[in-house]
Amino acid sequence: MAAVSTFVFLLILIHRLCHNSAIDVLSPGSSLSAEQSIDVLRSQNGRFICGFYNISPNASTFFVWFSNVSERPVVWSANPLHPVYSWGSNVKLNFDGSMVLKITLVRPCEPTM
Repeated sequence: MAAVSTFVFLLILIHRLCHNSAIDVLSPGSSLSAEQSIDVLRSQNGRFICGFYNISPNASTFFVWFSNVSERPVVWSANPLHPVYSWGSNVKLNFDGSMVLKITLVRPCEPTM
């Protein structure tokens, strides 16, 4: 009986972890991270998803795409020709209702002598 209870608990835990990657509500003060490409926001009707898409190991773009199509066709993108550095960049919902794209600027390393 204990083995069945443990198995059921693990199934519920795995199910919740798998479904926590897409959220329905972004609370004021919360953000979506470019570092976590699974960190996405789903529209109320479930047709759209927004979040960062890694276009290279260090560069991401904020996209809105259709959620029910396997190819994930892009509906809209923020600055598609100017991706952000993935580490530290995010989209934050401010308390006044505005969404702000925070980017991390990376300076090239200067040679030391």
